[in-house]
Amino acid sequence: MLLKSPKYKNNLKSGRKENGMMKKMTLLLAGMMTVSMLGGAAYAEENADQPERNLTMICKDNASSYVAIAIEEALKMYQEEVNPNFNIDIQYIGDTESYIQKLKTLVSADEVPDIFTCDMDPYAETLYEAGIMMDMDEIYKRNGWYDQMVEGSYKWARLDSNGKQVGICFQLTPEVCYYNTEMFEEAGCEVPTNLDEFLEVCQKLSDKGYTPISIGQKSRWHVLRYMTFVSYYREGNDFLFGLMDGTKKMNSETGLEAINFVASLAPYINPDFTTFDTADARDYFLGGNAAMYFMGSWDLPYMQDDKLSDDMKGKIDCFVMPGPADADTYDCNTHFICGGGNPYCFNAETFDEETERFLVYLIDHYGPLVEKDLFSPIVGSSAPGDTYITERVASYASQMEESIIPYDCRLDANTYAVMASGAESLLLGMCTAEEYANEVDAALEQYLAQ
Repeated sequence: MLLKSPKYKNNLKSGRKENGMMKKMTLLLAGMMTVSMLGGAAYAEENADQPERNLTMICKDNASSYVAIAIEEALKMYQEEVNPNFNIDIQYIGDTESYIQKLKTLVSADEVPDIFTCDMDPYAETLYEAGIMMDMDEIYKRNGWYDQMVEGSYKWARLDSNGKQVGICFQLTPEVCYYNTEMFEEAGCEVPTNLDEFLEVCQKLSDKGYTPISIGQKSRWHVLRYMTFVSYYREGNDFLFGLMDGTKKMNSETGLEAINFVASLAPYINPDFTTFDTADARDYFLGGNAAMYFMGSWDLPYMQDDKLSDDMKGKIDCFVMPGPADADTYDCNTHFICGGGNPYCFNAETFDEETERFLVYLIDHYGPLVEKDLFSPIVGSSAPGDTYITERVASYASQMEESIIPYDCRLDANTYAVMASGAESLLLGMCTAEEYANEVDAALEQYLAQ
């Protein structure tokens, strides 16, 4: 099964729909780099004098992630087939806040890594304006990457203010709510079509003795996802952008509605949500302890039957999260969170021909390295696995018209931290919606004043 490439309508500023036919996937790319065919004596003779290049890279990821494994495997292949003198010193920092602090420290010390991951947030805008972050548009055009990569993925690595292509994303990440079909059936639940119905499902599951939702708030961003479904379906991505430029407030009708929706989830989540990270939340769901778990397609490998316990086999399905009952501006089947994972960006001062040559090799060989585990952004790659749940997620990805941008992917670091910690307090009943909104607005005012 090939994942089709939609004509992504990711006009992030306006949220407007564009017309056009859905882009068709081509066959899986193969054999595009003649250097990959070199071997034996020919390799030894032709590559002995390859230029030495030692790059540094830090990324907001774990060494065990599928993207990290694929990049390191491609690097080994490149060293064996193209340039044995090309090396990348990679440092993984999986915790978001620790990663951001590390990157800022290196930038302040004028020790910018050659490659680094960076969300398209205000700090990315700062790095680009300072001439630190590479404009990759010409690199994309020169190597045909706009045709070679799925639109929804590469647009995730564009700056919102000016549309500059400043990074490469190595995933296609539709985010869905996975659910236990057996629990739904026993509780008499149908897939919800709006957030009122979602809460009704939660109550039915709770009445049946099930924990409705598994959340890993130790990872900070997890619960914030639920907030986006209210604000987006009310005002599109314009609400988030309005928060960032001071034209919108969390202490507003839309903002308070989003906050109150999150607060309404408190009776329905796992008791240990503050100590759970997203991996714990996933394991809790897959252990049959909760009925629903919202997460991206990067967790699909864990949903395959060969990874599931006998008790969970054939019991997982998914749906895209809907919006409020009276919000009919956007169709949740075509408007949902779907990005490209962590954007990989490049030091404008150190980017050179050898770095580009490696990236060409990486992208040409990337699809087969990850397609059994991830939705690859490479056109023509197969979807991971062959189960019904994979087909379901792939069908959503192929229908996408607009990506919902989550708060944590765009807000400045301080405001994001305030939102994340405040959401935890909200769920614990330690603050009101108004108090939470005012704290967020104060953080935004502080950011804008800078």
